[in-house]
Amino acid sequence: MIDGIRMRKLSPKTQASYICVVKRFASFLGRSLDTASAEDLRRYQLHLVDQGIWRFH
Repeated sequence: MIDGIRMRKLSPKTQASYICVVKRFASFLGRSLDTASAEDLRRYQLHLVDQGIWRFH
C-alpha cells in the first residue's frame, strides 16, 4: 500500500493521512486487512457514522 501511495506522488501529509485511516480500519477489524470484505468495510463506515466521524453527503 505504501508503495502505491508513493508511486502516486501524494504529498507527505496525504500519505500520512491515508496510512492513519488504514491503521484505524485494521484496528477496528481486528485481523489482517487481506481478509476484509465489503461487509466489513460497510460495518466500519457505519461505525464511523455512529461515532460522528463520517457524514454521507
